[in-house]
Amino acid sequence: MHRRWAKFLGVAVLVSVPLLVAFSRLYRGMHHPTDVLAAFLNGLACITIAGWFVLNRRGSSDDPDSAHVPVPAGAAAR
Repeated sequence: MHRRWAKFLGVAVLVSVPLLVAFSRLYRGMHHPTDVLAAFLNGLACITIAGWFVLNRRGSSDDPDSAHVPVPAGAAAR
């Protein structure tokens, strides 16, 4: 997103929805605070791991298998 207000609005919505759901589950007695804390830590770990893998990808030149070009079936017999 290029517009700063749209980026801020998107982040605000994406952060507020899980917090509101967690609060409503606690308020209605559906979960204990430890349940919500464990779910928060689990989500944080998943986001951290996924972000690490996405942001630390290397270019295809570092991958030794990336130089492999598939050969058409009839080309090997020539």
